Amino acid sequence: MMNSPFLTEVEYFCKLISETFKIPVTYYTQNDEHLFEFGQTAHFNPFASSKTAQLELLSSNQSVISDKPVLTTSFHIENYLSFIVDLSEERMGTMMIGPSLYQDVQDDIIKGIKNDFQLTTDEASLKEYFSSLSIVPKSTLLHIGKMAYYLLYHKKIDILDIIEFNETRDQENPVIESLDLQVSAESRQTKAFHHPYLQEKEVFRCITEGNKEELFIKMSSMTEAGKAGVLSKRSHIRNYKNLSITAITLATRAAMEGGLEQEMAYTLSDIYIQTIEEAGTIAQVERIQTEALTEFTDRVKNSKQKKYSKPINTCLSHIFKNLYEDLSLTELAEVTHLSSSYLSKLFKQEVGVSLSVFIQNERIEEAKKLLVFSHYSLTDIYTMLNFNDQSYFSKVFKKVTGMTPKEYKESYG
Repeated sequence: MMNSPFLTEVEYFCKLISETFKIPVTYYTQNDEHLFEFGQTAHFNPFASSKTAQLELLSSNQSVISDKPVLTTSFHIENYLSFIVDLSEERMGTMMIGPSLYQDVQDDIIKGIKNDFQLTTDEASLKEYFSSLSIVPKSTLLHIGKMAYYLLYHKKIDILDIIEFNETRDQENPVIESLDLQVSAESRQTKAFHHPYLQEKEVFRCITEGNKEELFIKMSSMTEAGKAGVLSKRSHIRNYKNLSITAITLATRAAMEGGLEQEMAYTLSDIYIQTIEEAGTIAQVERIQTEALTEFTDRVKNSKQKKYSKPINTCLSHIFKNLYEDLSLTELAEVTHLSSSYLSKLFKQEVGVSLSVFIQNERIEEAKKLLVFSHYSLTDIYTMLNFNDQSYFSKVFKKVTGMTPKEYKESYG
C-alpha cells in the first residue's frame, strides 16, 4: 500500500484536476479498489453498477496499461484518460479521469446505443446520464493528460508523444494477409476491374454542374464499364449499402462544390444514409441512392439559378441552421455585419420577399414535413417553430398552403 504522504499528494492532484477542468477524477488502489473520487456526476452510470465495474469496463476497452496517459473511448462513446501510477517500478494504483464527452449526444445516437447493446435502461435515463457528463474537446483532454503526467512524475511529455503513443499502442485490428496476392486475385486474375476513375468523376461533375439529364446518362453507362467494389464479403445487401453510402458521401462533396449550402448538403446526406440503413432489399438501396444523387443535382441547379450576394447567403445559412430558434433582424444583421435597415432592403431586393415573410414561409415548410412525417402534436409543432399560439399558426399555415394544418395532414399524412 502507498505511503500516506504520497497518497495525500495524489489526492490533491486529483482534486486539482477535477476542480480546474470540471471533470470527474477517480483513484483506485493497486488491487483495483475504489479509494476516492472528485467531481462525480449525481446521475447513475447505466453502463457500470459500481466504481469497480467502471474500471473493469474501461479495461475491456483498452489493450495496454501504461504510466503514460491512455486515452480511451468506451463502447458507449464516453471518453477517459487513465494512468497507472507507477513509482520505483511498483504499481501503486490507477488514476481515471472521466467520463466525459467530445460533444453533446443527440437523441438518435442514444437510441442507436440502446439498440446496439440491447440495454434495458430507458432512453430518458440514458439522455439524463449523457447530459450530466462534461463536454471536453479531445485537445483539452490531451492537455489534461500532459499536466497530470507532470504532476505525478515531474517529467515533461509532449502532446505529440501522447498522440503517437495512443495511435501505436497495441490494438486488436483485423490483419490483412498477403495483400499483394489479394490485389492480384481481386482484379488481374479474374479480369474484373473497377469502374474507371474518370467515369466516376464524370458522374460527380454532373452533380456539381446541376445537370440531371447528363447525370442519368453517366449513371446508366457505369454498369457497362466495370464492376463495383466489394466493401463487405459477409453480406450482399451490406455491400450494396456500403457502396451507396460511399456514393452519397462523394455526391455531398460534389454538391457543395457546386454551391449547395454546406449544412443543407450534410443534412441531406445524413437523411439519405439513415434511410439506406433502414432499407430491406437491394432494389430499395439502389432507388434511394438514385434519388439522393438526383436530389443533390436538382438542389445544385436551383442554387445556381439563385445567385445571391455573400451577406444574403450568410443570412440564409443562419436561418436554415436556426429555424427553430427565435430569429430576429438584429441577430441576422450581426451575423452578416450589415445594418438592420440595409439587410432588410438587400434581402427584399435579392430574394424577392421580406425577411419576416421568408422566415415565416420556411417555418410553414418545416411544419408541413413535421405534420406528415413526425409524431409531434400540432401544439408541439407550432411551439417548436416559435408561433405564438395555435390560432395564429393555423391562420398563417392556411394563407401559405391553402389548407388548415388538420386538412394538410389528412391529405398527405
